[in-house]
Amino acid sequence: DIGVIEMLISSSMCGVAYAAVGGSPLTILGGTGPVLVFTGILYNFANSVGVDFLPFYAWTGVWIGVFSVILASVDAACLVNKVTRWTDEI
Repeated sequence: DIGVIEMLISSSMCGVAYAAVGGSPLTILGGTGPVLVFTGILYNFANSVGVDFLPFYAWTGVWIGVFSVILASVDAACLVNKVTRWTDEI
């Protein structure tokens, strides 16, 4: 099982490897607060329905990736100004 501590350790190891190879040491690659909260909620949900967490987590990432590609290809970001004025104030 992977918990919060394992997520932090694996993210730090990936961050060090990326900084050494990619040349960008200030990039945040891993678990920030909202990501860790989402991972914890997803872990508890997977346990409550009796599903293995890691495959469920991987398929959640694939699903989010597919939606991201679809939304980017149809330029869904232009709809943000219908919801908030934040983009007008930049």
